[in-house]
Amino acid sequence: VNTDTPFEFVLGKNQVIKGWEVGIASMKKGERALLVIDPEYGYGSRDSGKIPANSTLKFEVELLDFNEKKKEKWELEPQEKYEEAQKLKQEGNNAFKVGDYKNCLLYTSDAADDLLCVDLGGRRIIKKKNI
Repeated sequence: VNTDTPFEFVLGKNQVIKGWEVGIASMKKGERALLVIDPEYGYGSRDSGKIPANSTLKFEVELLDFNEKKKEKWELEPQEKYEEAQKLKQEGNNAFKVGDYKNCLLYTSDAADDLLCVDLGGRRIIKKKNI
């Protein structure tokens, strides 16, 4: 399949085959590569649409851009933890205001309390939770 349409995915989230995970992770921005992927890093012994089982796959790819991996909570400095908690609080408040209670769950750093928004049969409850 030939396509010039950019394709986006997040490394480590099993959104693509293992061969793409490994190959793309080793590339630099702007680099072009031919990924030759053995079946165990592709679709293995299962068919996938028009791709027969046990196929070796070939992809010509170019890494157009990427976002740096977000720091883990334990990697953040105190000021970064505070700033991240403020962002999450604002996102949670915005979700709450529009009634999006499922996405209102907020996680903050170890230095701050988490706010937990729960929808119990139409009742709005905000409860502090320490994690």
